[in-house]
Amino acid sequence: MSTIDRLSERGTSLVTHARQALGSGASNLPKLLEAGAMLGVAKTGLRAATTLARRNPALAITLGVVGAGVLAYRFHRRRAEAKAQANPVKLPVHRRVDGALDRDDDAGDAQASGKAAKARARKSAGVKAKARAKSAERDE
Repeated sequence: MSTIDRLSERGTSLVTHARQALGSGASNLPKLLEAGAMLGVAKTGLRAATTLARRNPALAITLGVVGAGVLAYRFHRRRAEAKAQANPVKLPVHRRVDGALDRDDDAGDAQASGKAAKARARKSAGVKAKARAKSAERDE
Protein backbone atom coordinates (compact mmCIF):
# COMPACT_ATOMS: atom_id res chain seq x y z
CA MET A 1 0.00 0.00 0.00
CA SER A 2 1.23 3.37 -0.89
CA THR A 3 1.07 6.46 1.24
CA ILE A 4 -1.72 7.91 -0.91
CA ASP A 5 -3.87 4.82 -0.37
CA ARG A 6 -3.36 4.98 3.39
CA LEU A 7 -4.25 8.68 3.49
CA SER A 8 -7.34 8.06 1.37
CA GLU A 9 -8.43 5.20 3.60
CA ARG A 10 -7.85 7.28 6.73
CA GLY A 11 -9.84 10.18 5.24
CA THR A 12 -12.82 8.01 4.39
CA SER A 13 -12.81 6.50 7.90
CA LEU A 14 -12.79 10.00 9.42
CA VAL A 15 -15.67 11.10 7.19
CA THR A 16 -17.63 7.99 8.09
CA HIS A 17 -17.03 8.57 11.78
CA ALA A 18 -18.06 12.25 11.49
CA ARG A 19 -21.24 11.29 9.58
CA GLN A 20 -22.18 8.80 12.30
CA ALA A 21 -21.53 11.34 15.06
CA LEU A 22 -23.60 14.02 13.33
CA GLY A 23 -26.34 11.58 12.39
CA SER A 24 -26.94 10.53 16.00
CA GLY A 25 -26.73 14.07 17.36
CA ALA A 26 -28.33 16.03 14.51
CA SER A 27 -30.76 17.63 16.95
CA ASN A 28 -27.83 19.16 18.86
CA LEU A 29 -26.15 20.55 15.74
CA PRO A 30 -27.54 24.13 16.00
CA LYS A 31 -26.51 24.31 19.65
CA LEU A 32 -23.01 23.10 18.80
CA LEU A 33 -22.67 25.66 16.01
CA GLU A 34 -23.87 28.44 18.31
CA ALA A 35 -21.44 27.37 21.04
CA GLY A 36 -18.59 27.27 18.51
CA ALA A 37 -19.44 30.77 17.30
CA MET A 38 -19.52 32.05 20.89
CA LEU A 39 -16.13 30.50 21.59
CA GLY A 40 -14.73 32.15 18.46
CA VAL A 41 -16.04 35.55 19.52
CA ALA A 42 -14.68 35.08 23.05
CA LYS A 43 -11.27 34.09 21.69
CA THR A 44 -11.15 37.15 19.43
CA GLY A 45 -12.25 39.44 22.27
CA LEU A 46 -9.63 37.99 24.60
CA ARG A 47 -6.95 38.52 21.98
CA ALA A 48 -8.01 42.16 21.51
CA ALA A 49 -8.11 42.74 25.29
CA THR A 50 -4.65 41.21 25.70
CA THR A 51 -3.26 43.49 22.97
CA LEU A 52 -4.89 46.54 24.59
CA ALA A 53 -3.50 45.59 28.02
CA ARG A 54 0.03 45.24 26.62
CA ARG A 55 -0.09 48.61 24.92
CA ASN A 56 -1.89 50.52 27.73
CA PRO A 57 -1.26 48.89 31.13
CA ALA A 58 -2.60 51.87 33.12
CA LEU A 59 -5.89 51.75 31.22
CA ALA A 60 -6.15 48.00 31.81
CA ILE A 61 -5.61 48.43 35.55
CA THR A 62 -8.18 51.24 35.69
CA LEU A 63 -10.75 49.19 33.81
CA GLY A 64 -10.11 46.25 36.14
CA VAL A 65 -10.66 48.36 39.25
CA VAL A 66 -13.82 49.95 37.84
CA GLY A 67 -15.14 46.54 36.82
CA ALA A 68 -14.51 45.13 40.28
CA GLY A 69 -16.30 48.12 41.82
CA VAL A 70 -19.31 47.66 39.56
CA LEU A 71 -19.49 43.96 40.43
CA ALA A 72 -19.22 44.71 44.16
CA TYR A 73 -21.97 47.35 43.94
CA ARG A 74 -24.22 44.97 41.99
CA PHE A 75 -23.65 42.23 44.56
CA HIS A 76 -24.44 44.67 47.38
CA ARG A 77 -27.68 45.86 45.73
CA ARG A 78 -28.82 42.31 44.98
CA ARG A 79 -28.17 41.26 48.59
CA ALA A 80 -30.06 44.32 49.91
CA GLU A 81 -33.04 43.60 47.64
CA ALA A 82 -33.14 39.96 48.73
CA LYS A 83 -33.01 41.04 52.38
CA ALA A 84 -35.80 43.56 51.83
CA GLN A 85 -37.99 40.94 50.15
CA ALA A 86 -37.33 38.43 52.93
CA ASN A 87 -38.17 40.92 55.72
CA PRO A 88 -40.86 43.36 54.55
CA VAL A 89 -41.30 46.45 56.70
CA LYS A 90 -44.54 46.43 58.69
CA LEU A 91 -45.66 49.88 59.75
CA PRO A 92 -47.48 50.23 63.08
CA VAL A 93 -51.11 51.37 62.97
CA HIS A 94 -52.49 53.79 65.59
CA ARG A 95 -56.03 54.98 66.30
CA ARG A 96 -56.57 58.72 66.18
CA VAL A 97 -58.93 60.57 68.49
CA ASP A 98 -61.67 60.64 65.84
CA GLY A 99 -61.48 56.83 65.49
CA ALA A 100 -59.80 56.73 62.07
CA LEU A 101 -56.68 54.67 61.50
CA ASP A 102 -53.41 56.54 61.20
CA ARG A 103 -50.36 54.82 59.75
CA ASP A 104 -46.81 55.90 60.61
CA ASP A 105 -45.83 56.31 56.98
CA ASP A 106 -43.41 58.97 55.84
CA ALA A 107 -43.72 58.11 52.13
CA GLY A 108 -46.16 60.97 51.53
CA ASP A 109 -43.99 63.38 53.49
CA ALA A 110 -41.02 62.69 51.23
CA GLN A 111 -42.96 63.88 48.19
CA ALA A 112 -44.71 66.82 49.81
CA SER A 113 -43.17 70.23 50.18
CA GLY A 114 -41.41 71.11 53.42
CA LYS A 115 -44.11 73.54 54.56
CA ALA A 116 -46.93 71.06 54.04
CA ALA A 117 -45.06 68.34 55.93
CA LYS A 118 -44.42 70.69 58.86
CA ALA A 119 -48.06 71.76 58.88
CA ARG A 120 -49.19 68.13 59.05
CA ALA A 121 -46.75 67.47 61.89
CA ARG A 122 -48.06 70.48 63.83
CA LYS A 123 -51.65 69.43 63.21
CA SER A 124 -51.05 65.87 64.42
CA ALA A 125 -49.17 67.21 67.46
CA GLY A 126 -52.11 69.51 68.20
CA VAL A 127 -54.58 66.63 67.91
CA LYS A 128 -52.46 64.52 70.26
CA ALA A 129 -52.24 67.38 72.77
CA LYS A 130 -56.02 67.84 72.70
CA ALA A 131 -56.53 64.12 73.22
CA ARG A 132 -54.17 64.16 76.22
CA ALA A 133 -56.00 67.17 77.67
CA LYS A 134 -59.39 65.46 77.28
CA SER A 135 -58.16 62.28 78.92
CA ALA A 136 -56.65 64.31 81.79
CA GLU A 137 -59.99 66.10 82.29
CA ARG A 138 -61.84 62.79 82.38
CA ASP A 139 -59.37 61.36 84.89
CA GLU A 140 -59.92 64.30 87.28
